[in-house]
Amino acid sequence: MKYSYNWLKELSGTKKTPEEVAQLLIKHSFEVEEIIYQNKGLKGVIVGEVLEIEKHPNADKLRIAKVNIGSEILTIVCGAKNLEVGQKVPVATIGTILPTDDEKGFKIKKSKIRGIDSNGMICAEDELGVGTDSKGIMVLSENSEVGEKFATSEGLDDIILDIDVLPNRGHDALSHRGMAAEIASVERQDFKKTNKKCNVNACENVSIKINTDKCFRYSLICVSDIKIKESPQWMKHRLKSLGISPVNSVVDISNYVMLEIGQPSHAYSRKKIGNSKEKLVFDVVSASKGEKLKLLNNKEIDLNDEEVVVKCNQEIVALAGVMGGAESAVSKSDDNIIFEIANFEYSNIRKTKNTHNLQTDAAYRFERDIDLNLVDDAINRIVELIAQITDGKVQCLSDKVSKKQEQWSVFVNKIEIERLLGIKIKQNEVIKILENMGISVIFANDEYRCKIPTIRRDLRNVADIIEEIGRIYGYDKITPQPLKENIEPPIRNDKRFFERNVKNFLAFSGFNEVKSYSFYSEKEAEIFNLLEKTHVRVLNPMSNEYSLMRKTLFVGIVKACLKNLSNYQDVRLFETGRIYDSVNNELPNETEMISLLISTSQNNGSQFYELKGVVQGYLESVGIENIYFTTDFSDDEIELHGSRKALIRAENGEMLGILGELSKKTTKFFGIKKQRVAVCELNLDLLYAKSKKNEKFEQLSKFPAVLRDLSMIVEPRTRVADIERIIYASGGKLLVDVDLFDLYINPKTKERSMAFHLVFSDSKKTLTAKEIDLNVENIISNIEKEENIEVKR
Repeated sequence: MKYSYNWLKELSGTKKTPEEVAQLLIKHSFEVEEIIYQNKGLKGVIVGEVLEIEKHPNADKLRIAKVNIGSEILTIVCGAKNLEVGQKVPVATIGTILPTDDEKGFKIKKSKIRGIDSNGMICAEDELGVGTDSKGIMVLSENSEVGEKFATSEGLDDIILDIDVLPNRGHDALSHRGMAAEIASVERQDFKKTNKKCNVNACENVSIKINTDKCFRYSLICVSDIKIKESPQWMKHRLKSLGISPVNSVVDISNYVMLEIGQPSHAYSRKKIGNSKEKLVFDVVSASKGEKLKLLNNKEIDLNDEEVVVKCNQEIVALAGVMGGAESAVSKSDDNIIFEIANFEYSNIRKTKNTHNLQTDAAYRFERDIDLNLVDDAINRIVELIAQITDGKVQCLSDKVSKKQEQWSVFVNKIEIERLLGIKIKQNEVIKILENMGISVIFANDEYRCKIPTIRRDLRNVADIIEEIGRIYGYDKITPQPLKENIEPPIRNDKRFFERNVKNFLAFSGFNEVKSYSFYSEKEAEIFNLLEKTHVRVLNPMSNEYSLMRKTLFVGIVKACLKNLSNYQDVRLFETGRIYDSVNNELPNETEMISLLISTSQNNGSQFYELKGVVQGYLESVGIENIYFTTDFSDDEIELHGSRKALIRAENGEMLGILGELSKKTTKFFGIKKQRVAVCELNLDLLYAKSKKNEKFEQLSKFPAVLRDLSMIVEPRTRVADIERIIYASGGKLLVDVDLFDLYINPKTKERSMAFHLVFSDSKKTLTAKEIDLNVENIISNIEKEENIEVKR
């Protein structure tokens, strides 16, 4: 919120500069985001009066003006169409540096325009930085004094503090009086309210009913013989400096009191809600579903039965706490008005304004649970301002209270203050700090009895009070102390480290991580052949696109792939997350999975084999060896390409995951064109269980290894993994490694051959040829037991 420094200074009595006030607030209370000097760039701008105007002899669109600025009469060349004799205008004198978007500014110099000397510049609003109008020069009030500084004349000699007020202080600090009280408090000064109490007779022809528990107080001030006119300059200047456009004396009083005290109010036209002889009955009540209301902004809304409205003689005149109705709005012809000052339940106001997307200053304050007793202060201030700036007569006051707000007490033990803050603060200093915040304090038996003012709704318990003492005393005065307790490191979460390592492996392999929703649609489940499986259904999904809890990560990662393909030709992604399996009516089983994806512009099917290599490399890195790939898919298995897919199995046959290329039907469904996409999904829980977590280093053998080659003719569809498994099972303990080094298909006979390197080694001795031959013969014997395999000798 923006605050006027001059206003804060007037209310708080501070003698500090704006910068000092800002530093004090930052140190003890609030963040000050910006200090805005309104007169920046306006130092040399003077109020002038146009005396004469004549045509420029050398330019049709320019004119020459004689302008009196008090100390002298200047000749200025001007091109504005709205320039007229007798106008009071802002004149930038020579040497003035007007504000611009950059820091340099625009310097006014004596210049010759089409042969005529120009000694200054008559400015438009945007040139001065005080508005956006650039169509013509800025015309000032007739009452402006010639020769006076423009900033002073227009009330722009103020300094604005932009202060960030968090919700926990929204009930007291969203007003100049509340912020002034805070400034006085951090300066260790007393703060006194300046409101005068006004005596007003009770109304006889206006009555109030409160028929909802969402309104705590409702008050009406009836004013007669009022003339709707412009507010005085001091009020208009103050409102404009804080971003509120002056309207008329009635609306401006309402806005001014809200900025000063923090209590919103609203004005009704007396003649629009009932004739002068008719008794008015105001009823604060819940709306009926289907009722409509046209608001001040001319927007018509449909009401529901959870919203509170104000009715006058059965007609809705306002949406309570948010905005008034257009039909009862005050106009210039009104001479009798009624001011409304009320207090409403904060959560209902928040819900109402969000329902209709209405962001108003009143709702902004009401939704922060402002003090019920601010109504009294606002009534007194409005009555005072009506007498001060209007010709109106306050006839009567009607007031209805359905809930009272009394002060409450908090008892704070002296030892507890020392325990929480870690220091001893003198008793007199504690009492002074609390009393400066308006808290009444009685000290007895080492205990402070604190009576809290109703405006400080955030102070409810012992910790709240001690926090106030600490921040006002100054946390910088509290010497840091080492902890007295020993801190033990947490137990290492091995599974989390395992998941982090797999992410690091994939990141180093060129993959990027993505995160997607844990839900997908029925259509997406169907495209992967998963719709027939039992899903966990979401009772209140965000939309139909998120109605099922996922049973695979493929949907999310493929969607992410589509987005990335709009910017890149080659995409490598991975995602970790949980899948959900339904278990009757109990909570679902959750399994941690990892999904990988490769999509490149190549159209030769290499994506499948590239991804297979990545998977094999990772599994070897975590000690999961002797894995193999099979194609024994069941009928209800996930939908993938017919010939490029495989199940990934551990040495004991347990399924670790699935690998494959997306079918054309699937890529078309997701909108992926012309590119092949290979995907893989692994069970992280299983990988963690099977990984060798406590691997030990084995010393390299000092004795030479023996290499033998084995070549064989096989069936075209024989898999390498099947042959390797037979070799390892038959080779005994001396066989340490098997590598495929040649794969050949005879183009004429279509005969397929494979060749393997067999590595034999013993860490204790040098192997003999006889030992190697026995192992090789055993391997050959077992291989040839398989049908249609012939080992070349």
